[in-house]
Amino acid sequence: EPEEPLWVQATEELEFWCTDRWVDIWSGAAVVRPRDGTAAAMVRAALLPGSNVNFPQITQICDRVASEPQELGGAVSLLVGALRDRYADFRRKL
Repeated sequence: EPEEPLWVQATEELEFWCTDRWVDIWSGAAVVRPRDGTAAAMVRAALLPGSNVNFPQITQICDRVASEPQELGGAVSLLVGALRDRYADFRRKL
């Protein structure tokens, strides 16, 4: 009889509860989705479960930040949040 795996396939809902984002919501921190087309929105799309990031997407984010430097903070905040989240899926951090 095959053994059951020790891990559970991550779903979008499970991933949310295994992050620090729910703590931010619970504590009353403003959780605002980035405006479409911004560097932060592009980073958010790249970090979504099931997303496969390629070189043109990275270039697009960099070009956006180069043309709109005020968007850098929002994009970096999303990246830092994903990297520091100890419960985030390893694929998400890559």
